[in-house]
Amino acid sequence: MLKLEKFKQRGYMLLSIGLIVFLGAISQWSAWKTKIPVIIFLLAVGFLAGPLLGWLDPVEVMGQEVIFSIVEISVALILFDGAMQLKFAEFKEVLSGLKRILTLGVIIHFVLIVSAAQLIMDVSFGFAALLGGILIVTGPTVIIPALREANMKQNVARYLKWEGILTDPVGAIVAVVAYDVIVLSNKTEAFDVFSALMLIIFTSFVLSFIVSFVLKKSLTKGLIPEFLQIPLITSLVICSFVFSNQIQHGSGLLTVTILGILIGNSNMNVLINLRSFKEDITTMCISFVFILITASIPLEAFYRIRPSHLVFIFLVSFVLRTVAILLSTVRTEMKFKEKLLIGLYGPRGIVAASVAAVLSSEMLAEGIQVGELFLPIVFLVILTTVISHGILLKPLCKFLKLEANDRNGIIFIGTMPWVGDLALKLKELGIPVLVTSASWHKLAPFRKLGINCHYGQILNDLKSESLDINEYSYLIAMSENDSFNLLACEKFAPYLGHDNVYHLKQSRNFVHDQYKIDKRSYCVFVNNLELRYENLMKYYQYGWKFKDTKITDTYSYQDFMNHNGNSIVCLCIRVSGEVVFGSSFISPPQEGDVLISFSPKLEKMKKRVA
Repeated sequence: MLKLEKFKQRGYMLLSIGLIVFLGAISQWSAWKTKIPVIIFLLAVGFLAGPLLGWLDPVEVMGQEVIFSIVEISVALILFDGAMQLKFAEFKEVLSGLKRILTLGVIIHFVLIVSAAQLIMDVSFGFAALLGGILIVTGPTVIIPALREANMKQNVARYLKWEGILTDPVGAIVAVVAYDVIVLSNKTEAFDVFSALMLIIFTSFVLSFIVSFVLKKSLTKGLIPEFLQIPLITSLVICSFVFSNQIQHGSGLLTVTILGILIGNSNMNVLINLRSFKEDITTMCISFVFILITASIPLEAFYRIRPSHLVFIFLVSFVLRTVAILLSTVRTEMKFKEKLLIGLYGPRGIVAASVAAVLSSEMLAEGIQVGELFLPIVFLVILTTVISHGILLKPLCKFLKLEANDRNGIIFIGTMPWVGDLALKLKELGIPVLVTSASWHKLAPFRKLGINCHYGQILNDLKSESLDINEYSYLIAMSENDSFNLLACEKFAPYLGHDNVYHLKQSRNFVHDQYKIDKRSYCVFVNNLELRYENLMKYYQYGWKFKDTKITDTYSYQDFMNHNGNSIVCLCIRVSGEVVFGSSFISPPQEGDVLISFSPKLEKMKKRVA
């Protein structure tokens, strides 16, 4: 009978894990499909499958210790992921307003939250500081997808993005330190508390530097085969977290954060693959942990919420952050409406929930009963900010006139001479353009023309989200590498849409088997002439140029076609700002539209004579 009970318990555990994984995958897909923050779906399915319907009872099936261990390791990986995005070189380039937000703004925000918690909820300073550390963070996993949809001006979007990335580990560190103050102060004297905190900081820095140094040396000398590099680094992150906590309790999160910063700012070749892998593993951790946490919260925990707690939640969600941003950015180059938008938009995210779950459980294990309120308060703040701030973002951008111009910008991949001619022509017509290349030398002619350039590996930068594409809606891959052009279109399609990515027609001897399945060819410059890379080069050497022609009431699109039969219609800029590529227009160009064509020099001369 005992073996049968153990078998049933093991079966229930596997069933619960499978259900959590399935619900997490469905939530991620639903968020992508509906453009709604994934945290809302994770909250909904977690509460629905857990406390409401009773399908999941992680505490009963897995036990507290197993849940704590899973959550702690997942939080360590999530913090490592966030810390890897902190680049020293990029931080030097940020504006003074952002520096103020990340220093003085964080301090003011923390002080305001601590003061409000003590005055309104009548809690101890340690508990208030714990709330302050958790709630000063914003959620980049929520903010970054929202920025793509909000069509916000680039400066404001940059402030929100960098703040979200940088405050995550800072908030977690403050919360961990505050937690240790609470635990240690109940058992020891003030001197012992200070000594323990110094040991936490010393252990974290020493261990993270040692691990980073050993790892870098091992990779540099080729001691680790390539197929083992990613698994080994992931294992080292988990081991560093566990070992650090064994040396000094509470130092693990700080250790993995510092380790992430050191590895992320190194020049290891493994970073490209590591960023891709850690993004995938972090996505799984976020889904699994959030559903696991929400399903584990009993409904009775929310029954302890009182009106004073709701007042505190309202202030944290809508008032305190705004005050902190406005005060910290006095006498900066930022405009008041930019400060106001940044202050009013600050949804909390996954890291806040995960760290709150871990520390709440630790407090209850230590016999600190006030920990019962910690998780419900944090979760209500997360729920309130994600839903309300997400709904208000677009109307707020419109009201404050911080919407970017219509996203009609074009990204060019390739540095051939005709790319510069076309990009310059579009820039003269008010269309934002960006030319990208991995060669600084090849971008020199474009920089001299005043064309916006991006130097770097564009696909890697897109993957790591270090490339800001909020201003651009279209991609034209015009490099001499057919395979790279196709790959670029495939990578950009999820961001810009399959109908907004284009490449030159491929060479006749270049066969794409996937085109037999996918009927989208993404070919640009469709006309009566077959324009391939080789033909474009030939026509350009013959003197062909890009020209713009405005359709008027006296010069129709049909007139243009009659006079320019050999020209290649590249695109049409509608009066509304929409850009339509090729010549297969759903509706013919109307009065006010501008045509961009690639035309022979002879025709241009004939038109001038006429």
